[in-house]
Amino acid sequence: MNIADIERYVVEEVGVAVNREWGNYCDIPPEYVNVCNGADMQQRVSEIAGCISWFIDKQKNGEKLDNYLEVGTCAGGVTKAFNHYLNFKSIVLVDDAGASNKAFFVDKHSNWKRSEVLGFLKRIEIIGNSNDIKTITAAKNLGIEFDILFIDAGHEYIEVKRDTVYYSQLVREGGYVIFHDSIGCPGVSLWLEELEAQWGKISRLNRQIEFAFSGKYTLEWPEGMGLRIYRKEVI
Repeated sequence: MNIADIERYVVEEVGVAVNREWGNYCDIPPEYVNVCNGADMQQRVSEIAGCISWFIDKQKNGEKLDNYLEVGTCAGGVTKAFNHYLNFKSIVLVDDAGASNKAFFVDKHSNWKRSEVLGFLKRIEIIGNSNDIKTITAAKNLGIEFDILFIDAGHEYIEVKRDTVYYSQLVREGGYVIFHDSIGCPGVSLWLEELEAQWGKISRLNRQIEFAFSGKYTLEWPEGMGLRIYRKEVI
């Protein structure tokens, strides 16, 4: 799959984050800045396109990539882009929907922006803090072995650590765990350093590849934000 075609789909069909707070966070051509003013996807375009292309190749080579779990979904743009190319059989989304930690319910499409982005795409939404025991239990009780886990919820060290420990248990042996902001966020970077240094003690995730690109159209975040992929060891 041509990465440029995926980039074009992400920008034109999904929509990426461009606003006063982040500026051209996603690094898109100037002609798109005035039309991409939402936050349907908070990803650097070249990174997410490279990541999707990598998984397309895996699927073409016969790998099972049917079940998708995303922790920290926001508007749903990442889900939409991945599913467009990989056509998942089951999708589970965990997000607090901007609500307090007390908010908790399952299979409710509560976030108006996410419903606008994903439409009638079949999915289960678990609305609650990803670190909360009720949220974690609800995900476990679905009884699904996930092929891909995308982690992009809380970005503090302890938050991403807990998300990894709790939700990687739901990934099948040989499945994949993706971390966003592996470079651009200190809390995530610190946790991944520890994860790799203590391999086998915390989890058995083997680093595969990282997509991190400097900006073509912006000087912000010159080292990229980072999408790092790990594979759960087959025992």
